[in-house]
Amino acid sequence: MPSSDARLAGMRLLLVEDNRDVAEMTAFALETYGAEVLCAFDGAQALAHVEAGPVDCAVLDLGLPDMRGVELAERLRAGNAAGRIVALSGFESADDDADQQPFDVYLQKPVSASALVDAVTAANSDAAGDPQV
Repeated sequence: MPSSDARLAGMRLLLVEDNRDVAEMTAFALETYGAEVLCAFDGAQALAHVEAGPVDCAVLDLGLPDMRGVELAERLRAGNAAGRIVALSGFESADDDADQQPFDVYLQKPVSASALVDAVTAANSDAAGDPQV
């Protein structure tokens, strides 16, 4: 990851991932691109983070211990707590089309740091807000 690439500079991101090792590595990668990253390991922690103010983008694992990622995405949207929402999943695609609706971008794990940065920047410049698969 090039340290001179600051595509995420000034962005406040919420990363929700229940695997702490994956969360720490992903947060480090996003910070390398200039983002301020708030880490949460479950949905309740994520909601507590956004009580202090909205984030530019939320990156959500879909398999969380206390709620489905889709439910968390819907709650973030309802509270205007995230500008855009990127889904991360170990599954090839969402369960059905309805599950993709709260997300601006859907990525399958494992995902490279550059692909995640591209998704976050695309999510923040996608005026239509249509899900990308």
